[in-house]
Amino acid sequence: MMASDTESENKWDHSFLYKWLFEQVSLDAVKIIENLDYEGFMINDQQGLKVILDLFPNDKAKKEFPMEVLWGRWKNYKGQFSILKQIVLLKPDYMNFLNIYTNPIITMENPSLMNISSAKTIVSSLVGQVWNSIDLMETLLNLLETDLHKNVLEMFQMASKQSPELLLLGLVQAQALPWSKNTEISKLQKSMIINLVVLFLNGHPSSSVVLMKLWQINPNELIFGLLNVYNNDRSQLSRILDIAQEIKGLSQILETKYDFEFVIDLASLASRRDYLNLEKWLQERILEFGEHFIKACLDFLTNKITCQIEKNEKNIPSSCVLLATDVVVIFIKVLFKVIPQQYIDTFRSIIILAQRAYPKLASMNIIESLQIQQQYSNLTQEIENEASSYFEKVYQSEISINQMVELMKAFKMSNNKRENEVFECMIKSIFDEYQYLMNYPEKELIMTSVLFGTLIQQKIISQDYLGTALKYILAALKQDINSNYYKFGVHALAQFKNRLSEWPKYCACLLQIAQLQQTSPDIIAYIKNLQKQEIGTVDTKVDKIAIGNDNFDTEDSLVKEPITNIIFTSIKVDSLFDYNDGYEIPVETIKDKILFIVNNVSGSNLDSKAKEMKGLLKENYFRWFSKYLVVKRASIEPNFHSLYISLLDAIELPSLIKYVINETYINIYFLLNSKKCATSSSERTLLKNLGTWLGGITLAKNKPIKHKNLAFKELLLEGYDNNLLIVVIPFVCKTLEQVKYSTVFKPPNPWLMAIIRLLVEFYNFVDLKLNLKFEIEVLLKNLDVDIAKIEPTSMLKERKAKTISEMAEQQQLAKEYEKMNLGKLAQSSSLDSQLLADNENLVFPALVQYLVFNQTSALFNNYPIARKIVQFAFDNTIDDIIKALVDRSAVIVSIVTSELIKKDFNFEPNEEKMRKAAYMMAQNLVSNFIIVSCKEELSGRMFTFLNNYISKYKLNDIFSDQDKAIIIHDNIDLVFSIIEKAAIEKTLLCVDDHLASSYATRRKHRERGQPFVDYNSYLQVNYPPSFPDALRLKQTGVTNQQFYVYEEFAKPSQEMIERNYRQLMESNLMKQEIPNNLKAQIISQENANQIQQCLESINQIISELEKALEESTEKSYEELSEKSKVKLLICQILPTINKPNSSEEIAFHLSQKIMQLLYKSKTVLEREVYAVILESLCDYSKKVKGEVVAWLLYSEEERKYDIEVTYVLLKINLISHAELDMQLSRLIENNKKEIIINFATDLIRKMLFEEQEPRIAQYKDYINTIRVFTCLVQHDNPSDKVKGLLKDINHSIYIPIEEIDKNSYPINDKFKHYFIEWVKLYKSQLSSEKLQAEFIIQLHEKNELRNENNSSLFFRLCTEYCITIDPQTNAINVNAINAYARLIVLYIRYSIDPNDPNDTSNKDIITRILSVIVLVLVNTHEKYQKDFNQTPFFRLFSSLLEDLHKYEKYLEPVNHQIFSAMSNTFHTLQPLHLPGFTFSWLELISHRLFMPKLLYAEKQKGWPYYQRLLIDLFKFFTPFLINSNEMKDSLNTLYNGTLKLFLVLLHDFPEFLSEHYLGLIDAIPSTCIQLRNLILCAYPTMRMPDPFDPSLKIESLPEINQSPIILSDYVACLNANNFKQDLDNFLKNRKPVSFLAELNKKIVYSNQSDIIAAGTKYNVPLINSLVLYVGIQDILHSNQTKINKINDIGAVPSASKDIYQYLIGSDAEGAYYFLSAFANQLRYPNSHTYYFINTLLNLFADAENETIKEQITRVLLERIVVNRPHPWGLLYTLSKLTKEKKYGFWTDKSSSKYNGTENLYESVASVILDKAQYSNFLK
Repeated sequence: MMASDTESENKWDHSFLYKWLFEQVSLDAVKIIENLDYEGFMINDQQGLKVILDLFPNDKAKKEFPMEVLWGRWKNYKGQFSILKQIVLLKPDYMNFLNIYTNPIITMENPSLMNISSAKTIVSSLVGQVWNSIDLMETLLNLLETDLHKNVLEMFQMASKQSPELLLLGLVQAQALPWSKNTEISKLQKSMIINLVVLFLNGHPSSSVVLMKLWQINPNELIFGLLNVYNNDRSQLSRILDIAQEIKGLSQILETKYDFEFVIDLASLASRRDYLNLEKWLQERILEFGEHFIKACLDFLTNKITCQIEKNEKNIPSSCVLLATDVVVIFIKVLFKVIPQQYIDTFRSIIILAQRAYPKLASMNIIESLQIQQQYSNLTQEIENEASSYFEKVYQSEISINQMVELMKAFKMSNNKRENEVFECMIKSIFDEYQYLMNYPEKELIMTSVLFGTLIQQKIISQDYLGTALKYILAALKQDINSNYYKFGVHALAQFKNRLSEWPKYCACLLQIAQLQQTSPDIIAYIKNLQKQEIGTVDTKVDKIAIGNDNFDTEDSLVKEPITNIIFTSIKVDSLFDYNDGYEIPVETIKDKILFIVNNVSGSNLDSKAKEMKGLLKENYFRWFSKYLVVKRASIEPNFHSLYISLLDAIELPSLIKYVINETYINIYFLLNSKKCATSSSERTLLKNLGTWLGGITLAKNKPIKHKNLAFKELLLEGYDNNLLIVVIPFVCKTLEQVKYSTVFKPPNPWLMAIIRLLVEFYNFVDLKLNLKFEIEVLLKNLDVDIAKIEPTSMLKERKAKTISEMAEQQQLAKEYEKMNLGKLAQSSSLDSQLLADNENLVFPALVQYLVFNQTSALFNNYPIARKIVQFAFDNTIDDIIKALVDRSAVIVSIVTSELIKKDFNFEPNEEKMRKAAYMMAQNLVSNFIIVSCKEELSGRMFTFLNNYISKYKLNDIFSDQDKAIIIHDNIDLVFSIIEKAAIEKTLLCVDDHLASSYATRRKHRERGQPFVDYNSYLQVNYPPSFPDALRLKQTGVTNQQFYVYEEFAKPSQEMIERNYRQLMESNLMKQEIPNNLKAQIISQENANQIQQCLESINQIISELEKALEESTEKSYEELSEKSKVKLLICQILPTINKPNSSEEIAFHLSQKIMQLLYKSKTVLEREVYAVILESLCDYSKKVKGEVVAWLLYSEEERKYDIEVTYVLLKINLISHAELDMQLSRLIENNKKEIIINFATDLIRKMLFEEQEPRIAQYKDYINTIRVFTCLVQHDNPSDKVKGLLKDINHSIYIPIEEIDKNSYPINDKFKHYFIEWVKLYKSQLSSEKLQAEFIIQLHEKNELRNENNSSLFFRLCTEYCITIDPQTNAINVNAINAYARLIVLYIRYSIDPNDPNDTSNKDIITRILSVIVLVLVNTHEKYQKDFNQTPFFRLFSSLLEDLHKYEKYLEPVNHQIFSAMSNTFHTLQPLHLPGFTFSWLELISHRLFMPKLLYAEKQKGWPYYQRLLIDLFKFFTPFLINSNEMKDSLNTLYNGTLKLFLVLLHDFPEFLSEHYLGLIDAIPSTCIQLRNLILCAYPTMRMPDPFDPSLKIESLPEINQSPIILSDYVACLNANNFKQDLDNFLKNRKPVSFLAELNKKIVYSNQSDIIAAGTKYNVPLINSLVLYVGIQDILHSNQTKINKINDIGAVPSASKDIYQYLIGSDAEGAYYFLSAFANQLRYPNSHTYYFINTLLNLFADAENETIKEQITRVLLERIVVNRPHPWGLLYTLSKLTKEKKYGFWTDKSSSKYNGTENLYESVASVILDKAQYSNFLK
């Protein structure tokens, strides 16, 4: 038959023929197509195909065409191919092959693909295509072997155009037919696959879906494709990494072994993108592949670094992705530790190349470290240990640093080879430790740095490595100022300062370090002084090595030589700007694009170029770009300044502007301080250009030039002093010229006009050159300022006069010093230079004007130089504290303030209100910060500096200690005020910086008329529901009530109040009259007459009152009648002073008068009357009360120490006991004056002992003062009065034992009195450990207590006393219980014999005490039954645990005895015996101070004790858990507590549960499934694999070969009735034969009582032990079998299977317990778990009936359906059982195991099965 599309002349219609044939006979269309395989059949067109398709009526061919008939290879393969070709040529929409193909290449059911965006669209367009068949691909591949080779290739070509996705995925999945053996076809298939992979790797719309699917099918093909792409074009590495991340296959790709260069390159790029920990990956690969991989890394680094050098030096574009600096550092760091000896030279060459390619590496000192490592590579471990021991002794202060240095020096010079080697090892260790300095504690860091520097100073480090050591220090000094490295460098440098003259270039490098000038000005001054002297011996070699490449950074710098002398200090770079962080030069392509934009930017294309530039500039490039812009453009192209500034504005990157401004400051700094600037016109031109540029980017844009960065007036004056006005004036003028474009800084701005006035003074009064005068004229003209109208400053005149006066003063001081004739220095020629130097270095020259000197002191009258010494000392004190504290405090406070202000002022539109609040808060915070930080130590620092200067000038003979103390006392407030003022000023500047943007935003909104709110901050505020409405933010802004919070900050602190009160009161309060000058301040002239009249009236009343008091016969105020003359006069006082506008002043005056009379009074009546008047005045005026109280508390006048007056004032509550107590304790502690001590002693005695009841105070009101007295007694020798007071107080608190013994009490009463007095002592606030110890020691020494019976009686009485409950309040006696616990612990402590801590009597004491408590508890429990109150006993035991913990270090010898006794006690008190104590018992055994103590005990001594307690708990629970109907709410609560206890054990002590699991499981009823799971989930420290991972091979886990530790004695229960012996015989010989028949009798209980107690007839613990024992024997047997097989020894088959089969075949209950015993072994990965998993799965697979399978399923599922956690082995077993088809778990859904549990099984299936398996399960 030949089908054709050319119709015959008859034009017959085959469809009618088919219709007739199908009506006549039954034809099979599939068989018809199968029989087309005969010689000669072929179709040549679509019409011929239609003849075949029409065999299926009603278009069924489109849905049911049997494509499988066409697969394989026909005999008539040409006819087969003709059909396939025509099918492929069908129109795409003619047939949908989705339902026709049985083996499609891709389907819609692929969840991982559906996660890709647009995947659904791509896949849906592919699934119905003709090419979506693996069978089609396989058929075409096999047809390639025929003579149709060319035709088939053409078809593949067609497929690559129509559907390359399906072609690639089909070829990967296609396999050759069985008869195909043509290797060429395989090669062709491989070639097509690689070409298609490359197609998708290079970019294709469907690449994401195809590559993900390809990765799932055949990862190796994709890896080979990636390798092909990489080898063809190394620049595609970034694309390869993106693909690896997209398919989530990076880790697997990096594990490939085909090409190390590829994986190393990919890992390097992945590390740079933070996809990979490169350091860890390299270490793992080196460990795996060893030297081969190290060689590959070295080759890789060589290639990459060479490419980097070619790019840097020859501008050759790189063909590969270059390495970042940090990546290179990681490679070097890893290889440095493992590099083999034969590769050392290669590695060194690579490092040299790396330092050339990456300049940052030059400071890492790698070569030197490598040389040291190579030099000392042969040192033995023994020598290293010895060297380390010496360093440990230094760090532990066993030997000093100087001794260590001498030791090293001796080792170095020794003739003993071993000592030489130890020395070399010490040197190596010091160099090695450099890289770990960042982790050093402060103390060890300083010790290491001092040692390092001393070794350099003493010339102990050899010349070969001296340069390296110096290089380390130089590198350290360039680190962050707060880092450990910088501290190391500073301390080390200070040690060898005297040797710096040997290395002049090294000194020049040190001078370049700005932060060193700030922190160590003495070293900088020393170096500068060295440079002025003649250079002696110079070590050129060491000098060169030490500075390395750091001599001077001339790259991109305007100054080509180092700055050796800093002249201008008025310009500074912002120290808070982290300028050295993140510096990176862009790659060549980006760099070229950026430079191209800068070269071609213009006004017309500014916006487009700025947009393009913004896309290219990353933040890491900002520093590079700013340096380029300033150095290469702005400094030499002033005509383009406006264009470059416009470009920066258009880019809109504020942080870039900061970099540009800082770069400008840096280059101005170097130009100003350059040696050549004064003589080189080119450098001055650069400076002028930068001045114009600086003004353009700041002043012209209304941005200030901050004083801290550039102080113009100081700069001009420094230029004048150093004769460098030719440098300074043009620069200043060019900078200020830009204010003409400003709206803020143009005239008459005060800041600008102040600078102009100084310039005018220069113009008028300094002999300037014409060009400088011209610069000033041009500036004023551009600013439209008339020079004639500007008033010049007088700064130059004052400066000259000051200089002359200072010189005269210094000369006068020198003469005075010579006259004093104080030692040799008086005749020394260096005196003048010392005075001049110290005077020049003054930071606060004006300080001397404000210093207070005692005018009556002979010291300052006779020796004026003493004043200067004081000035030097206090000036240095202020400067030292400001440097150390002010900047830090300003930063901290400004950050806190700005953050709070931004939060609270979200809706506030008024920036002035915001600024005011910020200022008030910041001033208060920083003041208190300064008080806390330095007030206490300020006097100490003043004293130190004063002593230093006195010693320096040899004035010790004329300065006494009293003089020093007086001068410090007189001036400490002044010094503190200056520091405080500096801190406030600095803080306010910082606050303004932080809030500048917030101020500006509010101004903009106001100018635009828009309401303001900071929504970004507001949205972050999350108020809790209970937050008061008054404190919530309002959209109208900050309310007055809210703003009041900030106004409170403006109020002075308590410290200020006390200081001001003290000064005011001491000067005014106690004087007879108010001074005239004070009157002038507080009294206005208008009220003078009125006040005078009132004062006269009051004086008259007071005079009459004094007479009335003298005439009165009453002795106290209480005895006065209401009509007595005294009371009538008192009543006249207040109305008299109640005058408008003057009552406060009159009351103040009267209070002074009354205070004088009060302290002069002689009788009780007088004191009480004046006190009443004073009380009335204080009630009338708060001001009067405040000043009176302040004087009484803070004045230092001795007049106030009057006991009677103070007592009266305390009695009327004018001053409080607490305030007086605090002040007295402080005065006694600080001064220890006898008058104060006597006053306090007598006052306290009067109030506590001498006055009758009711007393106005108790001893606790003066607790602080009494404690100070106690300290005096312990450390000093106070008066008998103090000792007597303390003795009386102690007697009032408790009665000592010796006093009790004086009474003839019966022994019971005596013991009770002992304990009662002990309770009093314990709860007293004055109680101390010393008093308590004395009491307990006395108790120990009592003969009565040495008798065991008496001792037990004492503790019984104590126990009964403290558990007694108050019948009225029903409350426990907490103080007594706590006191009893403390007594027990201290009694035990002082029972320990220090000479024999192992004395067994200690245990007897502990046991005896606890036994007494148990006895009392049991008796109480039995007595009260249901009414038993467990609270006091619980409190007693918990307090006992607390105190045992507190005194743990003293009880260490008997700790184990104590806690074992406690455990025994709790075992005795178990709930089964004392159910009324159950809740307390559970709380106690889980107590944080009991359970960890037992479980953390040494050598696990406490584990058996705690296991016993847990079993006690289960014994109590078992009856209730067996019959759950008896579980009440209380038992449910108890059970929940038990679960929580085991959760804690599982989390914190998993090893305990893991190793004791069997004993615990035996004690748990079978109904406690979740609790059992908790115990079985415990595992020792290990990494658990995912039990559901389909690729997990459990037999390959290393833990599978390890047996678990089992501490439970599982063999013990097998020994009964010779059961173990019979079992061993059966396992070994299968004898006796009757063993299995008798087994069922042995595993059941014979006693009915045991059956009732256990709730089952089966002996479950015996079954558990039997299963475990048989399993272990089987594991040993199988291991022996493997050995026997190796040695050809016959092994006896295991009999365990017979036992298992028998047990599982018993009744349902027995089978359940047997299978549960199996499930109990499914724990963490170990040999037991592995054995029982396989055995259980085999039992399931071999089961002959469904009942066994149902029972296995039940045991597994009942443990799964409860809440987590679930044991790992259980999850793995269930996963294997349900996922592997051989077990047929899901096959028989009609089985009875599904009856009524369909939902349960569906839930389990949804968790365990994947989607496809779950779908099949549902079907």
